[in-house]
Amino acid sequence: MVAATLLTVGIVIGVVVASDLGWLPRGHAVPDASSIVPTLPIARPVSTAPQPVLGGGNQTFVDIAKSVKPAVVNIYA
Repeated sequence: MVAATLLTVGIVIGVVVASDLGWLPRGHAVPDASSIVPTLPIARPVSTAPQPVLGGGNQTFVDIAKSVKPAVVNIYA
């Protein structure tokens, strides 16, 4: 009987917390749409990795891999 009571109380508390009836302080991950101030996106320069010289010639995959360094991509939101 005690276990059923504790289970019922736990379910009720879980429903209250999950339903956000306004009894708890605000703690949302997304702000309200009314509090968001629209801003223009900032234009940033685009950087590209150096491209290998075309023509094939005597270049092997290892030579091309050494000449083209990995590029770091920055994503701004």
